[in-house]
Amino acid sequence: MAEPVCLIKCDHCKRQFRSPLQFGAATQFFSCMLIGNQVQCAECGKMTGCDKENMYFNDRDGTVFHGDETIPD
Repeated sequence: MAEPVCLIKCDHCKRQFRSPLQFGAATQFFSCMLIGNQVQCAECGKMTGCDKENMYFNDRDGTVFHGDETIPD
């Protein structure tokens, strides 16, 4: 079984890289509030958003959540 992973899609170069924020389960990812965070892109070196709008969470079962899907109702 694969380990869950959270990726960020850079606003500038559009490449994905591993987020410095990692979550062990989808419930942890969905329950957190991420607004106005910035992180340096591992690919192009520019500062980019580290918010749920550009984060991709791949749970252990292979389900990928991203963008609007990452904000619970």
